[in-house]
Amino acid sequence: MITSKQNSLIKEIRSLSDKKNRDKLGVYVLEGIKPVSEAISLNVAIRDIVVVEKFASHFSDCAYNVQVVSDEV
Repeated sequence: MITSKQNSLIKEIRSLSDKKNRDKLGVYVLEGIKPVSEAISLNVAIRDIVVVEKFASHFSDCAYNVQVVSDEV
């Protein structure tokens, strides 16, 4: 479980609010269970799925890298 705001993945996700960083890294953020579930069903290339603990069960059988983040982060 990720518990620190200083975690490199969290820092990267926050940097993606800037279009320049999204374009530079070639990655984007999807927010919400429905958009992420749709991306999975469409076989979109997904690097990480980051969820708070209460939603982790939605992706427990997922083949992707699922990171659980504490509510404080």
